[in-house]
Amino acid sequence: MDSHLLPRDGSKTRPEKTQMEDSAATSILDLPPEMVGGILATLDKPSQKRFRLVSNVCATLASPLLFGHIYFDFDSGGTNSLIAISRQPKLCRHVHTIELRRRNGLRLFDDINAWRDATVYGYRPAMPGLDDGVVKMTAGSMTQREWDMLTDDAIRRLYDAYESDRKAIVGYTSQLASALSAIVCDKHNRTLVDQGIFSVHRILTDFDGAVARLSHASRFVHDPGYMGDDWGIHWRTVQFHSHGILDGSSIMDDEDIENIQLFAALRSIMLSTNTITSVNLCTRSHAFWSIAHLRRLLDWNQRTESRWSPVDAGLEQWIHDIGGPLTACQYIEAATRHLVLVESAFSRLTILECWIDTVGADGSDELATIAGALSSMLQQATDLQALQLSFCDLAWCEQLQRPFYDGHSSNSLPPRALLTQLMSASAEVFTGIIRSQGLRRLRKLELTLTTAETHLSSFLLELRFLRHLTLRRVAFLPRQGLWEIFFQRLSQSLQLESIELLALEDVPTERPRLLLEPTASIWTTTGLERHCYLCYEDAVVRFILRQATSLPPLDPEDFIRQHCQECEPGHHGKDEAELDGSTEEGQH
Repeated sequence: MDSHLLPRDGSKTRPEKTQMEDSAATSILDLPPEMVGGILATLDKPSQKRFRLVSNVCATLASPLLFGHIYFDFDSGGTNSLIAISRQPKLCRHVHTIELRRRNGLRLFDDINAWRDATVYGYRPAMPGLDDGVVKMTAGSMTQREWDMLTDDAIRRLYDAYESDRKAIVGYTSQLASALSAIVCDKHNRTLVDQGIFSVHRILTDFDGAVARLSHASRFVHDPGYMGDDWGIHWRTVQFHSHGILDGSSIMDDEDIENIQLFAALRSIMLSTNTITSVNLCTRSHAFWSIAHLRRLLDWNQRTESRWSPVDAGLEQWIHDIGGPLTACQYIEAATRHLVLVESAFSRLTILECWIDTVGADGSDELATIAGALSSMLQQATDLQALQLSFCDLAWCEQLQRPFYDGHSSNSLPPRALLTQLMSASAEVFTGIIRSQGLRRLRKLELTLTTAETHLSSFLLELRFLRHLTLRRVAFLPRQGLWEIFFQRLSQSLQLESIELLALEDVPTERPRLLLEPTASIWTTTGLERHCYLCYEDAVVRFILRQATSLPPLDPEDFIRQHCQECEPGHHGKDEAELDGSTEEGQH
């Protein structure tokens, strides 16, 4: 080595760049841990993982960020990470939230033509000039030129491979459903071996043990990924068009798969000895809200062709296949005991966020069946302090379909049969809770549903500790109450600290009303009315909170005629910028 590269004392030294890197690293670790954690929180997960591998100190700082919120699903290999983390005490002590989120799914197409037309390479708008949508190509996707170079046989092989992968997912779900059915009915290992589901059954039992070991986890979250626009948008090197895949495919399998996996997760989480006290869940269609629904959900191989069919569809064939009426009764008895245990475990929850999408259930008696099962679950939640409940079509969507009001002068009401079913469902949701004195410790409540004024009033008047109430897109059934009466009762009976109101409906005459909706045309026109909405909302809220002695006119036109002539900008508790924010929120 050249002598001029050595220090005068003859000792070796590292290059200047490495010394500077060490100095920078030392200076970062010399910062307070809270500050380092804040810096790490701004990094993406790959960077956090690399930082964690630097040293034991770095691992201590990065681990809470990397393992505080972990994901899983019950697709093949989807529980491996959670189970592995649970077996390492230094890691599992950081876990506070576990989330069920499926990684990806493959949609069902009628044939190869529908599949090809749904790709970005073959998609054509249904009408000339129709917006093609924004296509964001996934890294690694083949280009249009590469697709055009494929022969028909090559495209056929791609489609066959796609179908093979999709059927593998369906086949694995069949094993999962059978394993769950065996657990619910306490079948012996010999039966599991005969059915070839022992390995899947072992995964479920390993997951039970993993959840029990996560002694610091307090929250379970469910994110139904198949409801997103990007679900199934990419497969291998094939990219699908967001509009094409929605128009040409079905998510019926995905809905059932999601409901099966959610039941598997809830069963394990609620029955194991863990510290989870907050649950977030979303179901669609029939799901598992009664024994009959659960029986059909787990009877995967004998599913009916349409999820809209009645819950007892195929019942006679199921009784025959399972071994006759006696075996069927034993199955139902065991499943009932299991479902009751799961419901009873809701007694330890303090927070529950529940979105129940009733698509496919309305128009049948099953709407009341689902409502009754929901009520039974809520009756057990005696320690619940915060509840968010959305019970309607498209429950997870911000832009919910309004049950009655459509913005026109000649609004047509739903058929009488549907109104009767909605009434029965409303009664089922609330009356059982009132009788059992459930939710008696509830302090915070958010509701979205269609109900009767008497049902909602009777329910709320039982909640003596309720302090924060949000009503979003709540509709009163025709001839079943007005909001004026409801607000009078609310003001006289509850001592609320805050209340939020958005898009409330009732039907005082043949024409429905839409109240407290800032995006309604009457409030968004230019001029004085834009500012008047703030006065309108504030006057209603102040009356309910007992800060005013009289309730203002709820009909927007009546309020404007009476009040807005003397209303001027700047005389409100919120400024125009806040109004813009609330308007945008209502539009999303």
